[in-house]
Amino acid sequence: MVTAVLFSYLCNTDTLKAYLPCFGGGEVYRAILKSKKKVNFRKLLIGDSTAGQFFDNRDEDEDYYSLTCNQAVSICGQFLLLDNFLKAGNRPEEVYMLFTPESFCDNMNQTVTYHYFLKPFYREEYQSQMTRNAIDQIRQIPFHEFSQLPFIISPAWAPDYEPDRSIDSFLSPISIDYLTKIDSLRSAYGFNLYLVPAFVSESRKERIASYKTDGIKDSVIARSLTTYLENAEYLPDNCFKDDIHLQNPDDYKEMMLKEMDKIKVLTDDRQRPLK
Repeated sequence: MVTAVLFSYLCNTDTLKAYLPCFGGGEVYRAILKSKKKVNFRKLLIGDSTAGQFFDNRDEDEDYYSLTCNQAVSICGQFLLLDNFLKAGNRPEEVYMLFTPESFCDNMNQTVTYHYFLKPFYREEYQSQMTRNAIDQIRQIPFHEFSQLPFIISPAWAPDYEPDRSIDSFLSPISIDYLTKIDSLRSAYGFNLYLVPAFVSESRKERIASYKTDGIKDSVIARSLTTYLENAEYLPDNCFKDDIHLQNPDDYKEMMLKEMDKIKVLTDDRQRPLK
């Protein structure tokens, strides 16, 4: 009980700002804090660390309110941030989801899931939003029931285990669950939703081209995913500092803004019959 009260206090007030240096993955806790604020923005942006290279959630952008964090929170974590934002009374007109394609493969089956998802999100306030697939995955993680203890939350500790990585498809079961939930929020709150692909290295082109949207029924989100895959932009490998992240993201910011505008036009055109 004391643990729950303490962590609730930290995550629901500006007190957490003072504690961010103590937490590995401070961008996730910062995104949670920002998601619960009432702000005056027409455009919301959520995404993984590739989105954070352009729209860091520590920075103020005059057009986009950023809740970017990282891929390890899964699409479930991204949904919870969006749900927080809407429950805080915000009514964005446009929501942009900027991700590298592999982010949709995540099925809460990484060694970093404990630290980046369980610690910030496996809490009482979010239990009602956990799907059966999410619960089943969480229960496979050792010591998941202890993730909210203060001496577990604060350090970057996570159990040393080998998760089941047998699922090797573009859309994991958990991604399908929570993309469907995001689509329901779109319908309920009336915002326009745009899935924007991060820039991809040329060496990954063959793999990305093989991805299919199988498993998700025809809907606005399904059509958005098709637009997403069809419009991935490939750059030479030497533009990247690793397989995913750009060497000099500032050099590509204008290019990304144009890409977002393009996706907006294409998505609006493709989805018009469904509105």
